Amino acid sequence: KEQRHPIGLPVTIGYIAAVNAAEPAYAAPLLGYAQARLSKLGWTLSPDDAIVHERVHAKLREAMPESQLLELLDRGAGWTDERAIAEASRVTN
Repeated sequence: KEQRHPIGLPVTIGYIAAVNAAEPAYAAPLLGYAQARLSKLGWTLSPDDAIVHERVHAKLREAMPESQLLELLDRGAGWTDERAIAEASRVTN
C-alpha cells in the first residue's frame, strides 16, 4: 500500500473549503475537519496556508451568525477522513 503524508488530506480539504467559501454551509464543515485533523496531528500551518485559513474564516464569519459557524465547524471536526473525502467530492461536483 502506498504511504502518503498524513497532512496531505486535511491540507487539501482546507483548500477545497477555501475554493467553496462562497457556499458557507458547505465550506465551514470542511474547514472544521481540516483544522481539527491538523491539530490532532500536531501540525502547524505554513504562513501561506494560515493566511488562506484566516481569509476563509473571515468570509464565513461575514456569511453567517457565529453560533451557526461554530456548529458547522464542530460538525466537520467530528468527521472521519472518509466522510471528509465524500463531502469534499460532493461540494466540488
